[in-house]
Amino acid sequence: MRIKGYVPSIVFISVATILSLYVLHSVFNFYSNSAFREEASTSTSEVTGKFLAGVVSGEKKSQAVSPTVVSSENATHKENDTEKTSKENKVVSGMSRSEGSVKNETTGNKTPKVMITEIMYNPKGKDSCREWIEIANLENFSVNLSGWKLVDSGRARKLVFLGRTMLLPKERAVIVRCVDQFLKEHTVPEGGLVIKSFFALSNKGDDLELRDEKGRVIDRVSYASEEGGDGNGKSLVRVGDSGWLESCKPGGKPFVEDEGCKPEKKSVERELREAGKKVFDRVEKSVEEGERKVGEGEKVTLLITEVKVWGDEFVELYNYGNETLTLEKLFLCYYPRTRSWENPLYAWKLENVTIAAKSFYVISVFGFEGANFTVVGKNGKPYTKGKLSNKAGSVAIFLSNPRKMDEKSRIAEEAIDVFSWGDVKEVKRGNPLEIKVDHDEGKSFNRKGIQNSGDNSEDFVISTPTPFELCLEEG
Repeated sequence: MRIKGYVPSIVFISVATILSLYVLHSVFNFYSNSAFREEASTSTSEVTGKFLAGVVSGEKKSQAVSPTVVSSENATHKENDTEKTSKENKVVSGMSRSEGSVKNETTGNKTPKVMITEIMYNPKGKDSCREWIEIANLENFSVNLSGWKLVDSGRARKLVFLGRTMLLPKERAVIVRCVDQFLKEHTVPEGGLVIKSFFALSNKGDDLELRDEKGRVIDRVSYASEEGGDGNGKSLVRVGDSGWLESCKPGGKPFVEDEGCKPEKKSVERELREAGKKVFDRVEKSVEEGERKVGEGEKVTLLITEVKVWGDEFVELYNYGNETLTLEKLFLCYYPRTRSWENPLYAWKLENVTIAAKSFYVISVFGFEGANFTVVGKNGKPYTKGKLSNKAGSVAIFLSNPRKMDEKSRIAEEAIDVFSWGDVKEVKRGNPLEIKVDHDEGKSFNRKGIQNSGDNSEDFVISTPTPFELCLEEG
């Protein structure tokens, strides 16, 4: 009986012991897991902090980068590298970085010294595609040529870059019309800069300008055939700021500095020029600059440079010569599209016309204010409506009235200049300028500078009116 009484006690003690051990095991696991979570939380916080630090400092999000301690030596190198990069990215024109822009600290508002240094204007044989112009950067820094233009005979020509636009310090580049032809005849140094542009150099002489992207004149030169290089295969090499000498080497020396040859004859003529003396050509007697009267049969240095037929109407003339012209009589004639040379619809007479050298003379046909001369009708008053067709017609200038000329066959030859537009039948030189659409009052027919190939379709464009100015637009 007593043995049976102990059994419940033993069972109770066993169960209590098991329960105690379970409780102790649970408590141990709880604290163990809590410590693990705390450690994991601490580790995660450190990683998260480092990650956020990387984001703030601009480092990749996928990496947990520890802060970098830069020594004073490393800091100095880094500062110098930044300064060097900054200086390398600064340019004179178009001052640009990969982002934003920087001020040119080297020259301020001054223009860079980039000069036209050599000209091949009349190569031996055919001129087509074989003319070229060398330019040189005389500065100790690179110059960005982006947006620059070459101006010849008053017409601005765009520069087309086949690669880089930067002209390096002391580097020479060549502007050509036909790249392939130039590469056939000349050696280009490795990495040499060849620039394409549409230009045509006169064999007698020309005025050239380099203009930057803001239209500022960077360099301006003039040359004449008397200075050399006239069809003998040699170029003109610039000496000093304005002088020229013929190159010693046939074909010139593009990309290379050339001092040129100085024959005794040229030396004497140049010394006279530099002394301000008048040099006379041995064949043709030079005429001193000044005012003179021009009679019939003499060459008149006048061109029709602009005609406006939409809205107000005018005809602009330009004296491209070096002397003032005084014309006792000048006739401005207008021909509708089907008229013949001897039968203009209007033959307006101008008397005692004086036009200074390199100057304009604007004739108002209808409604243009500020003209040098305004034509009138039979009543002696200006016209109250336009007279020039906006579809097709011609204007021409003569020293005498074509209606009264005896030799009808020579009237076309007697015209000083002619401009035709549209579907003109007879009164024209070369091809008339084509008109595809009707324009508003904001357009006119403009000659490309003083380009005069004898073909109106090539020499004129339809552009913004520029009275009393040469047109520099491409059309």
